[in-house]
Amino acid sequence: DTQEKKFDQDFYEFRKTIKDLEGRLGSVLGQGFDSSGSIESVLSLLNSFSSLLERDALRAEVDRKEALLTNYLRDDLRMVNQEFFARKDDPPLHANMPPVAGSIIWSQGLIDRIEKPVAMFTQLSIFQRLADREDTKEILHLHATLLRTLQEYQAGRQDAWTTEIDSTTQATLKNTILRRESDNTLEVNFDPALVALLREVKYLVSLGIKVPESALQLSKKSEMLRTQRGNLEIVVHKYNQVLGTVTDFERPLIQSHVAEMDSVLEKGVLHLNWKSHAINDFIQGSMSIVRDKVNIVHTIQSNLREIERIGARWANSILFSRKDKRTYNPDDFREKHIQNIEARKQEVNENFAEISQKLLSSSANALGLGRASPSWRSYLDHVSSLLVSSMRASVMASLQYLSRQLGPAPSAPSTSSSSSSATTDDSSSSSDSNNSNSGSNANNSSSTGGGSGKADVAPLLEIRLELNPPDVSFHPDFLSHVGEGGVMLSQGIQDSVNSWVEGFIDVFTGVRRIVEAEGAVPATTATTAASAVAVASGDDDNKPQHQHNAKNYVNEITSYPPIASMIHTINAQVAATQASMSQYKLLFSKYSSLYKNDPATTFEEFLRVHSQSSKDGSSSDPSLAHFDEQIQKYRTIQEQIA
Repeated sequence: DTQEKKFDQDFYEFRKTIKDLEGRLGSVLGQGFDSSGSIESVLSLLNSFSSLLERDALRAEVDRKEALLTNYLRDDLRMVNQEFFARKDDPPLHANMPPVAGSIIWSQGLIDRIEKPVAMFTQLSIFQRLADREDTKEILHLHATLLRTLQEYQAGRQDAWTTEIDSTTQATLKNTILRRESDNTLEVNFDPALVALLREVKYLVSLGIKVPESALQLSKKSEMLRTQRGNLEIVVHKYNQVLGTVTDFERPLIQSHVAEMDSVLEKGVLHLNWKSHAINDFIQGSMSIVRDKVNIVHTIQSNLREIERIGARWANSILFSRKDKRTYNPDDFREKHIQNIEARKQEVNENFAEISQKLLSSSANALGLGRASPSWRSYLDHVSSLLVSSMRASVMASLQYLSRQLGPAPSAPSTSSSSSSATTDDSSSSSDSNNSNSGSNANNSSSTGGGSGKADVAPLLEIRLELNPPDVSFHPDFLSHVGEGGVMLSQGIQDSVNSWVEGFIDVFTGVRRIVEAEGAVPATTATTAASAVAVASGDDDNKPQHQHNAKNYVNEITSYPPIASMIHTINAQVAATQASMSQYKLLFSKYSSLYKNDPATTFEEFLRVHSQSSKDGSSSDPSLAHFDEQIQKYRTIQEQIA
């Protein structure tokens, strides 16, 4: 039916819908173009609409964006061009990337950056009508020029490297495998240029770039060269460790061992190069001898460190033991001190046995030196000085601690305040018909410990002032009492303090001279602690006869000026204590008639002197006034004593 209009209406609606859809697509295209962040995303967007770009609405939108599109692409090419010329001489490299391969990879990245956008641009459906535009021609020319420049840059870098490696390869492989430095240490003589060459070859081959045959052959040996270089680094490190860690007194001990290593390693310094076939055999032999010598050095150094640790324990050991603020009975303290000294002496003897029989023997066996060799004897002298220093430090610390217990020299007591300033504090008194005594603690300023008036340390020993008619005496007394046959009946304070000092030194009498312990000519006599203390304190009667032949180090300890001075100080403190004790005892001398005279005899004498005679010649008792006078006299004495 030619009059039917339904088709025309439907077709009109169809075209209207299509036009509306095209308008929407054009709007989407325009918005996508504006929001794109790079030229590649713009080109990808246009490529996705390539079949629709001839539609009127979309073509109109593209026509409006053509100038922007070419501007984006031209600006991107110019940015790449600027980046290349700004950084071509010092291109940014990835971590661990060698310079030549790194620069080629960098330049290849720039090529990829310009190739893809231009290729996408030329493949657009609208390119044919854009090809005749001046800005399009400028883009294509800029692209071609920049691409040629980048390719020439890559070729130039590769050609320069190829020319350089031929001379580098031959020169570096002729180097000896080791070189000796000015300080006599060794270094692996593997040229850094050879390392760089091997790295370049590895990366260039992975990039598919052709490398010279000589470099390719060298690259095939890279693993072998890497292994040889690594093993030589180990050998050199151990050798330098031997030279660098030994001390001046150890160096003579290992001189012959260093000479053995040098005789083996000198072949690598003078004869072998990186082309030699005997490198592996050389490494095996040198590794063995260097490892042996390092073990020797480690043995003597670890043994010496252990000796130093033992010496440090001695130096930090105080040989006088006392619980804080405890006051001892002299006999109890003497027994406790003896036990402490014996325990310390046994510990020191065990330590010395470890030093002489284990540590030094181990070092001597490792070195293979004769015990009488000068270098070994010199080393033993050093060990001896270490031990002497430690023993001196221990004795000195013990003497200082003892001196602090004894305190400064006490001042003389006064009759009005004897208990605070005298050698002994009169802490109590009691009396009965038979005897009276005063219990007294050794004052802090005396040789028995404590302090005068202001005490920081509690009294060390308790000394009692006892009344034993017809005399007053200290218990224990200041001086020792010896019976028949030289048997000591009681030890006095003077000898007690001397025995403490002798005990400090006696702890180390078992430490024999190292040279003797190692088998040298034995000494004829050994100095005892008592005779050594006598030397330090100036007692000529007890000096040893053969000090220079002593088997131990007692003479070195006691002749040390600070120790001798401290012993002298302690003796002075003891002497001051004796004087103070004597003065304290004199306080009671004016009352000696009370305990020296018989009361009955004294009373009879009173009756005789004060009896009254009568006219007939008979006598009568003294008057009451005489009795009152005597009673008042004794009451006054009682008040003074109280």
